[in-house]
Order: sequence, then C-alpha cells, then structure tokens
Amino acid sequence: MFEQTEILDRQRHAGLRFAVSPSFSFAADQMTAPIVVGEFSDLAKHYMIVFVREPGGNIMPTVLLGVQARQNLYLDAKGGWDVPYIPLQFRRYPFIFAENLGNASSTPEGERREFLLAFDPAAPQWVPEGEGEPLFDENGAPSALITSVMQLLEMFQHQVVATLEFTAALDKSGCLVDRQIEIALANGGERYGVNEFLVVDNVAYGALANETRRDWEARGWLLPLYAHWISLGNANALASRLGAVQGVAMA
Repeated sequence: MFEQTEILDRQRHAGLRFAVSPSFSFAADQMTAPIVVGEFSDLAKHYMIVFVREPGGNIMPTVLLGVQARQNLYLDAKGGWDVPYIPLQFRRYPFIFAENLGNASSTPEGERREFLLAFDPAAPQWVPEGEGEPLFDENGAPSALITSVMQLLEMFQHQVVATLEFTAALDKSGCLVDRQIEIALANGGERYGVNEFLVVDNVAYGALANETRRDWEARGWLLPLYAHWISLGNANALASRLGAVQGVAMA
C-alpha cells in the first residue's frame, strides 16, 4: 500500500475514474494497520489493539491482522473483509494527504501545516473511461467523490493529531510495557509468536496520581484506554483464524 503516490492535479488527472470495490485484496499482505483513537471502540469488538514505537520515537496504536509477516487473516477467499468494521487505514485507500512542505507557516497558535490530496496510481480501484466515478466534473471542479474523500481525510488527520497526544501521555506516564503472544496450534501443529509490541499495564495505570487519571478522564482518554484492554481478549479469536488452537499465551 502507498508504495508510490502522486499529488492529484485537475488537469493531469482529469480523466481518472474511480470504482468502489468490495475486494480488499490490496491489504492481503498487511499484518498490522495503524489506527486512531476515534476507532478504538469499534475495533475492540474484533481486533487486538496494541502499540508500537516508530523509528522516530512516536508511539502509534495498531491492530494485529495476522501473526506472520505479510499475513492478513481478516480477508475471505474473494478479498472481502470478514468482520463489520474495517480500519480507516484501508477505507481511505488509495487516497492520502501529502504535506506541502513548501507552504508551511507559523501563526500565534503554532505551526500551520498544509496538506494536498494525493493517491496511489497503482491501486486497483482505478478503472477505464466509462466506468466508475469521475474525480472532477466537466468544469474541472472536484466531484462529490473527492468532496467526501477530503472530509474523510480531514477527519482522519485530526484524529492522528489527537492519537499522538494520547500516546505521548501514555509513554510519558510509564504505563506502556513490552508484551508478546505465543500461539500453539492443536495436535502438535505449528507455533507462532508475535513480539515487539506494547500494551498499557493496568497496575501501572492504577498507580498513577489521581490528578493524572482525572486529567485523562477529562480529555476523554478512558474510553480508548478501556477499549484497548478489552481488545486484548481477542487474542484467541485471532489465533483461531489459523486453525484449531491448543493454547494462546501473552507474556
């Protein structure tokens, strides 16, 4: 996904046509997916929500979709997603915001960043002329499709900022701890392990100062926090997608 991107241009891309597809085969090799705090409650019903530390040091929440590299266990044989809630990361594809570094500015409220609409030209949703929906109308104005995409991406971008604020507080608090999952299939079958992820330790959270916990509650962070804890119970459901399971352990 997003192996290459182009900035959308009304002249160069006037003839592009887009068709919504029920297939998410483009995500077949995605073992994990980055998520945002606004999704936690819906995601917790079906996925394990964990945290990872990115190379730059930021903590990002993610869902586990498989237990091996390039494995997504949430797709059926036709590439359809087999649970009701699909992470925003995949619903927005093939569109993404690209930061316009040449037009950043500073304001009294802080740095102002500008984003441009970009897309993956290799995505399977692009179809020949006469099919799907246009990106621009006959006057070169953005179509209803592009308007809805922009609204989705603007919401997603705001959620990314809120998510990084949430995870920075988790990291600073010392509540994040390393965990790994070990899965053993039944009848002497294969063993799998997933490591290098973080979870919020409930004991460490309970030891936080009352003032800190009240602040988190006021910021609306308890809902995603509890959704994260609830989601860890989906480890067995994830493992069962591999086949009959003998045991699942998190340590």
